Amino acid sequence: MDDLLRWLSDRLDEDERDACRACAHVSATWYVDEDFGGAVLGWYPGPFATEEVPRASRRGVMIAPHGPGVAPHIARHDPDRVLRGVRSVRALIGDLTRTLRKRDEHPAGTLAFQQWDNRAYGLHRALRRMAAVYADRPGYRAEWAL
Repeated sequence: MDDLLRWLSDRLDEDERDACRACAHVSATWYVDEDFGGAVLGWYPGPFATEEVPRASRRGVMIAPHGPGVAPHIARHDPDRVLRGVRSVRALIGDLTRTLRKRDEHPAGTLAFQQWDNRAYGLHRALRRMAAVYADRPGYRAEWAL
């Protein structure tokens, strides 16, 4: 289990690092603007995303000059969403760690131990499912798949 948690934490660190790089100098709120004859992945120049931001002060990059197929997907998975996902999975890792600690406060074989162990089992299964998102990454183990 420790190997899975370490490996998954490393993947989360990578996602967080990449998301922070993507929004280091711009707002993490991305949108799609199709008024330019193609899909533009844009971002607002400041910390607050509002429709009142004049078009001239917005920044963007043409993603799909011949159709809007790619830009909506990219905008939907903006850095802010990635960071929220990272925080969510890290919270589950924390829940599992605390649950294992609570389980180990009770003698093996007792009802309290079994209850905490059942909770840990469920959290561990959930984290294995989340790790499957990274199945194409080096170090993923087939035995982690459910």
